[in-house]
Amino acid sequence: MAATLPILRDVVARIQQQMPDIEVRLFPDDPAKYSFTHPKGAVLVGYQGGSFERPHDIEAVVQQRNLTLHLTLFGRGLHNESGTLPLLDRLRLALTGYQPSDCNKIHLLNESFLSEAGGVWQYELRAQTETQQIEQQAEDTRPRVSNIYLYRDGSPPPHNLNPKQP
Repeated sequence: MAATLPILRDVVARIQQQMPDIEVRLFPDDPAKYSFTHPKGAVLVGYQGGSFERPHDIEAVVQQRNLTLHLTLFGRGLHNESGTLPLLDRLRLALTGYQPSDCNKIHLLNESFLSEAGGVWQYELRAQTETQQIEQQAEDTRPRVSNIYLYRDGSPPPHNLNPKQP
């Protein structure tokens, strides 16, 4: 099972690796205070929410967890070589098929225009990955079987086994 924050950090690291020329970070705790200052572009990575498949009860509850990732892309200009649309293309390529730790490969859900102000364009991209949610259980403290000896009736028991006397 994968926890949410390590998955997000893994996605941030992937985008930073694939797009080192822009700012990439987790979505800020106070989005209203975020200021886009990078000269080229920025990606904010956040957790949109999730859903769970029907559980498989096999001594413990095991469920598929579907995580929706929300990425906000900022860019200066729209159609130029380093504009927002080419950045969006690169972001899609960086994410599609990438497999965060303990997850399935990322696939895209949708993308859309958010806003434009003073030549700064914002788009959002939503993607999904899946992992397993597994019930925590107390440690099994029952005695463990350490050795099993098989022998047939009438044959002598193994040398280190003393049969019970009636």
